[in-house]
Amino acid sequence: MKRFFIFALIGLCVLSVRGKPAPARVKAATSKPKHVTINAENPARLNITWYIKGKHMPEEYVTVKMGEGQFFLTDRSGLFLDFLDDKDEKKFRTKPDGTYLTHFKETITISREMIEQAIKRGEDIYYERAFTDHTLDLPVFAHIILRPVKNVDDDLSVTRGRVKFPEEKDLCHTGTGEPLFAEALFEVEGSGIFKAQWEIRKNPYPDTYRVLKTVHYPVYKELVIGFKSPEVPTELAGPLDLRLVILEPKTDIELPAISCLVQGTEETKLRETDEPGIPLEVLAPRGPEPITLHMRLRWSADKAYRFYRLIFYREDGGLAVAMDAPQGVREIPVTQEIFELFDTEQRYTVKILGYR
Repeated sequence: MKRFFIFALIGLCVLSVRGKPAPARVKAATSKPKHVTINAENPARLNITWYIKGKHMPEEYVTVKMGEGQFFLTDRSGLFLDFLDDKDEKKFRTKPDGTYLTHFKETITISREMIEQAIKRGEDIYYERAFTDHTLDLPVFAHIILRPVKNVDDDLSVTRGRVKFPEEKDLCHTGTGEPLFAEALFEVEGSGIFKAQWEIRKNPYPDTYRVLKTVHYPVYKELVIGFKSPEVPTELAGPLDLRLVILEPKTDIELPAISCLVQGTEETKLRETDEPGIPLEVLAPRGPEPITLHMRLRWSADKAYRFYRLIFYREDGGLAVAMDAPQGVREIPVTQEIFELFDTEQRYTVKILGYR
């Protein structure tokens, strides 16, 4: 009888465990907007939407709760500033696959005192909320970054800038469909909004740039700012030029375009190397001139190199064509295949590098 009771008890435990539904779980929480510049001279009111994703049992009711809001400083101090105790919750039914997506809306006020503390310490303000469901599992946090800026259109100036492709070598090259990004770095003075736009130019329209993305970057007493470009489209083979045009503040700085060669999978890709190429004497062509059929590309090399890289530039400095030559070669005839890579109305300068 005692043995039967033990087995029965174990059976009831197993049934209760198997019959218990899987706990709900908040998987992710995000805010919209994610970054906001606020005027330091006045208290700011901001509308925020929080988006919550999670998973529970299929077509079951769940309750998602939004905890209290907290303001604190970022970066260095992490100083707590204030909190909002206006919590909220929503009850709804999950989708047939058990997932759910819900949102909370609120309007907050950023006080002058909080703004002054952030400016005094040279930091941003984080506003954060915690989200849980009715299982009271570990909360998921989401935040929005608030950047106070004084006189947002007044005294910002740009002193120097550079745009480059990451891990830049003698030549940027990539394959069709491969991800490609550029990096921008600027030395600045003062405070305000840095506004610029990324522009791209690709053959067969060498004189036409189109806008990829406009950048709004809030600056407050920073010496250096940096950011990445949007992904540069590489779906078509051929050379491309990318530039960043500064719109605000007004400046005489005009950054040159940077170039990259996109090669199709059917083409021979330029070989990767971590070694710097050694510039060699170009014997032909010696100056900017058209590339003609059957002309010979020649260079001088006093030592043996593993291979040579020929890089052709248009007169405006943009990259046009690049190719490799094997060890032992000092001259290449312009065959019909090579000739078709060039524009007959353009003049080109060639740079030749040797790799050991």
